[in-house]
Amino acid sequence: MTEEKSLSERMITSLQAIRESATFMNNLIEEVLALAVADAGDIKVIRQRLNLATVARKAVDIGVVAAEKKQVGLSVDAPPVWVEGDAVKIEQVLNNLIGNAIKFSKAGDVVTVLVWEGDDGKRLSVSDQGAGISADVMANLFKPFVKGKTGTAGERSNGLGLYICSRIIEAHGGRIEVDSKNGQGATFTVVFPDSRAVERVSPE
Repeated sequence: MTEEKSLSERMITSLQAIRESATFMNNLIEEVLALAVADAGDIKVIRQRLNLATVARKAVDIGVVAAEKKQVGLSVDAPPVWVEGDAVKIEQVLNNLIGNAIKFSKAGDVVTVLVWEGDDGKRLSVSDQGAGISADVMANLFKPFVKGKTGTAGERSNGLGLYICSRIIEAHGGRIEVDSKNGQGATFTVVFPDSRAVERVSPE
């Protein structure tokens, strides 16, 4: 018999709460450190030719566990689209966007990840069917420590993830767009410039 099986239901609940709090604090520490790096202008982008489809499918595979726990579907439509970028940092951004989408989804909802080539650059989007974002939060969404609603299962936010994501994408010469209305879900779209545009905005 494992240790948890020998505990009472109340003790198991308390243990789970402690684990979740420890995970939250660990994530907070990591993101505060990332915030310090971003504010210091020290985000280093190691550019290489990479397929956004590969990054998208890897991030979706990582998000499946959290999605299944909440009975949320994960859909990906990602044809090959090539950009010059840092695979690790782009994956970090996508993991954050997918994690947020799952956080604000309820059982039966579907989170959709798309990759495509737009007229103004290469695009990567994450859409959810959640409660959406209010106008007052939207206006400051990419500022540090701006918090919206708690997740549908009570998940907390430290208000740093989207700010750090925006700084990472800015370091790539791109941008993040958001389309949302209260009660109608949200779509976050990352736009990467073409290779020539990346070269023009590359830091010294």
